[in-house]
Amino acid sequence: MDFTFDDELECLKSSYSADEVIYWNCNGARILKFTLKDAACITFEIPEAYPHIPPQISLASSDLFNAEKSTIEEEIRNYATKIVGSPMIMDLVIKLQQILEEKKMKETLKSKTLMLRTQDYFLAVIQIDHMRNKNKYSKLLTSWVSELDLHGALIFCQRWIFLILQNSKKNIKEFITRLKIVPIDVDSSGKPCKEKMCKILYEGTGFNSFSSFSTEELKTLNDLEDFMTAQNLENIYKEIMRPALSI
Repeated sequence: MDFTFDDELECLKSSYSADEVIYWNCNGARILKFTLKDAACITFEIPEAYPHIPPQISLASSDLFNAEKSTIEEEIRNYATKIVGSPMIMDLVIKLQQILEEKKMKETLKSKTLMLRTQDYFLAVIQIDHMRNKNKYSKLLTSWVSELDLHGALIFCQRWIFLILQNSKKNIKEFITRLKIVPIDVDSSGKPCKEKMCKILYEGTGFNSFSSFSTEELKTLNDLEDFMTAQNLENIYKEIMRPALSI
């Protein structure tokens, strides 16, 4: 025996509460309305040839713009054409719930990402005078950065060397302490020596500009300015770093 719309309606009524699903007949048109937990309502007008012809679909939600509603309605209609010929109302309702849940998750992720980008993080800008043993010096800096979960960049630009660190204030302070007390380079005679000539140009808050740590080899001061601008640190460059670029 064929599964009729009346059979499907009974299944829907047993699966959803009276507050969630309402059915009525209006001038011969069979209307089925679902109210979902996220304040969205979807209404189906069931044609005589259903399920061989998909129902007409109308979506209402105070949380959606008209363009968003139209896009979601079209997505559900397209989905209905793929399952035409069999009872589909519950499938369409579940599809709508999935679409709305995915939309909510994307918006939450976007909000968190924006918050992280605009949140103030502790930032330090250090100028290093020179590196006699560049490979050893850079390798040790990178290992400390990894150990202390810091982000930023080690920047070589002509004769200038800058180290930008970002994340936890406590860990940046620990990094700076190590930089001053741990032998990290070699002196003119090749003996291990501590960093005595670095300058802390800035310690304070700044945008969350880095998601990792990198080493940058820049050819010109314009390249340096462009790099800082790309990290949303243009003010740090203009007010902190550029004055240190005495030639």
